[in-house]
Amino acid sequence: MRKLNLKDVIKTARIIKKANLREEIRQSMKNYSDSVKEGIKDFIPVKTGDSEEDMKRYQQELETYSAKLAIAKSEASFASGIDAVMILIDAAANETVEDAVYDLFAGITEKSKEEISNQSLDALMDDIEKIAKENDFANFMKRVNQLVDL
Repeated sequence: MRKLNLKDVIKTARIIKKANLREEIRQSMKNYSDSVKEGIKDFIPVKTGDSEEDMKRYQQELETYSAKLAIAKSEASFASGIDAVMILIDAAANETVEDAVYDLFAGITEKSKEEISNQSLDALMDDIEKIAKENDFANFMKRVNQLVDL
């Protein structure tokens, strides 16, 4: 499996346009943002004073916040990636989009379109999980959305 690249962004943008999925993708990106915010809301540090003790406590809170933010982003990115890929799979039910989805997945997974179209659902889900884990999928979809606006 290879990393996502510009060619994948453009192919995905075309699929989104063909299948009229813009709003579904926007909602998925909003869910990502909301999930990150929810994951860190209880950890936002507040500076309460200027004493050495206050500064140490604030620094510890910043470190906790930073760690929680990284975890929240990672979890939300994975979930968002799965959501976006599932939206694309749904779009494949549209015959004008089906071949483009096979082509996109074949390129990313380095398999043939025939292999992609004939693989088991378990194998497909394994591929989707690998794609989401090995790439910043939320950022990928953000960039795709920017292209769809053009």
